[in-house]
Amino acid sequence: APRAPPPEPPQPSVTPPPPSNQSASAVGADGQVWELLYWRAPERSALALLVTLVALGCLSRFSVISVGAYGALAVLAVTVPLRLRQVALRALNPPPTEPPAQAQPAVPGLLTPEQQQRWARYLARHVVTATRTLTRLFLVHSVPESL
Repeated sequence: APRAPPPEPPQPSVTPPPPSNQSASAVGADGQVWELLYWRAPERSALALLVTLVALGCLSRFSVISVGAYGALAVLAVTVPLRLRQVALRALNPPPTEPPAQAQPAVPGLLTPEQQQRWARYLARHVVTATRTLTRLFLVHSVPESL
């Protein structure tokens, strides 16, 4: 008697890599990850590998706090010159006037308007307090303070 073929094993739910003829902007974030993994863009893949190895090497030698602090310092090392350039260009060429922003319609929610205003004031107070220093430092509003 003929035997039935054995059942196929279940396939893992992994998205197949996109075709190589599509650009990174056309395939989205998943496609960009596949491009890195399959080395379709060797420059980007090499940079991602290098950054990953440096980060892992630093984490194996130093604490997470130290790596985070030095990473933030590296970000500042890039943003300070860019901000100085922007300030210089703005001083040389004043920006054109922009039209005033239009008010957005209120989004209906589960909260009453009074509750929404109270929560908005509460959250805004905490968010502004938390981000004011980071904005001042990382976006270099005051060059001496950031330095």
